[in-house]
Formats: sequence, structure tokens, C-alpha cells
Amino acid sequence: MFDFFPKFIDASMVHKTTCGAIISIISIAAVAALSFFEIYSFVYPPIKSELVSLSELSDALSDFTISFNFSVDLPCILVSIDIYDVLGTLTDPNSKSIYKLRLDNNRNPIPYSQVSQNCGSCYGTEFAEGSRCCNTCEDVVSHHIKAGRPLTNVTTWQQCINEKYDFTGKEKCQIFGNHHVSAIDGGIRILPRFSSNEEPFTKLLNLTHYIDHITFGTSFGPQPLDDALIVQSEPGQFHYRYDLKAVPTVMHNQDGSITHGFQYAVDSAKIPITDRTRLGEGIFFNYYFATVAVVGKPDRFTIYILISRLFCIFGGGFFLARLIDSFGYRIHTMEGKMRIGKAA
Repeated sequence: MFDFFPKFIDASMVHKTTCGAIISIISIAAVAALSFFEIYSFVYPPIKSELVSLSELSDALSDFTISFNFSVDLPCILVSIDIYDVLGTLTDPNSKSIYKLRLDNNRNPIPYSQVSQNCGSCYGTEFAEGSRCCNTCEDVVSHHIKAGRPLTNVTTWQQCINEKYDFTGKEKCQIFGNHHVSAIDGGIRILPRFSSNEEPFTKLLNLTHYIDHITFGTSFGPQPLDDALIVQSEPGQFHYRYDLKAVPTVMHNQDGSITHGFQYAVDSAKIPITDRTRLGEGIFFNYYFATVAVVGKPDRFTIYILISRLFCIFGGGFFLARLIDSFGYRIHTMEGKMRIGKAA
């Protein structure tokens, strides 16, 4: 029998019961479970967070890296991206930290076409930039934008035809990168490089977009905009705005290292462009920083407290089980019945 609480009938006879065995097994399981949770809490303590002034963190969060991955339902050749701050600092258009990848209608990468080495025509915009040759579709588009010319003939330019750009609304563009910035308010804007009033773009402009992620510094778990798909189901011009309110976060890890990053909440709006709206069409991520920071530290108790808690669990658990077993045994014996006044 598994009864750990024997009943002594006399000096030579010990009585073990099924009820006592059940109570013993339950008490052992309960003591083991409680002990496991205490040890787990000691090894992996919960994080205790508190708010502190940014001035107390010195320059620990003075700069960081923005990591992002978006896709928009426009060809890459017709999409521009800028990262800016309130001081007017803009990213270099040729920055190696931001990338664009052409996608087909199923969001599969489109292989790059071989670029001609011949000096291609810039279609009357050779004066706009230093080079008089336009060997790629991007070269032609850039020359026209610099010259202030519309892109109405983009579908007929040989460079764009050779690179098999699709201007019927089926091609998409993935924009991703990791960009180092200062920790001051700023934003990311994704803009069409054409006016929606230009042909053949009247029906092409659709700002349906997918946000894989956007993080500031180290990510602390899932963020509000992760895996978000925003569909523009109706035609027209729209201003998509996301206001990200970022809180600097410092985590003290169990191994003694310190992780710096940001957590953020987001408000979003989809605003139709009208004659009264003084907003541009595009997708805008505006980020603002709180004046306080969250500091998280493991809330670990000492080894002495752990030992005392384990002793309490073992002693208290088995004492309670013994008490229950003894009370049950007395009820089911004649002696117990006599003591509670039920014997004949």
C-alpha cells in the first residue's frame, strides 16, 4: 500500500487504508508541483518594471536602428521611401540600408533582367542629371523626376519594357531594411513617384499594403503592426497614417547583460484626399518618443527564501495530509463514531 500515514491499532499491528494511500499520492503530487513552481520562479524570476526619467539613463538610448519590412501594391519603379526626423535629416536616396524587391501578384520575387551596356535614351531629359545615358528603367524615371517631367510614357520606354515591368496593377514592391537613426521624433514615408491624375496611373494607384514588422532597436516580443494587411478596396486617393508612440525600454537580463529597445502603441487613420485635404497621398509612419522609460529587472528572491519556502511546502503539505487522513480514519471506525456520539 502507498499509505504513508499508518494507523497503530496496538504495539504490534499497523493498519493501512486505501483512503490513506489516495491522500498520500495526492499530497506527494501537490508538494512536488508547488516545489517545482517555487524552483522555476527562482531560476526564471518574473520581470519587475518601473518608470524612470530618461535623464537617468544617460545616452543609453540616444540612437537606435529601425528595422522594417513592408510591401505595397505598386511597382518598385514607382515607389519612393524616405526616413526623416524633425530636424529635417533625410535618408540618402542611395542608402545601402534600404532595399526594394520586385514581387509578382503572388508576392514571389521577380528576377532582375540583364541591363544593357549600350547608352540608352533618356527621352529628352539627358540634361537633368550628370549622365546622358539611361540604361535602366530607374535611370529614365529618375531623369524625368529631376527634370520635372511626368511619367506618362513609362509603359513605352524600352528600358522598362526590357525589364518587364507590369503597370496593370499586378506587380508589387517589397521595401525592407535596417536604418540607424537618432532617438528623436521622425517618420517613414512611402510615396508614389507620380501623380494619380496622370495617365496611365489613374486606375493604378492602390495603396494596399502589408506590414511584416516595424521595430525600434531590439524587439521585446510581438509589436502592434506585425503581420498587418491593409486593403484599399475602393478607388481613390488616400493618406494612410500610423502614429507610433514609442517608450524606451531597458531590460536587465539574468546573465547580467542589458538590452535596449523600444515598445510602442499605434493609432492609425485612413484619410481620403479631397480638395479640402492638405495631405499627400501615401503611407506615413510617424514615431514619437515618451519622456520616460521602462526599466525591467528580474524580481528574484534569495536562496535562503527558496529553502524556507520549500521547507514550508514539505512540512505544511504532509502535516495537512496527515490531519485529513487521521480525521477520515476516525470517522470510519467505531472509535470515531463513539467520539462524535453516533455509536449505539
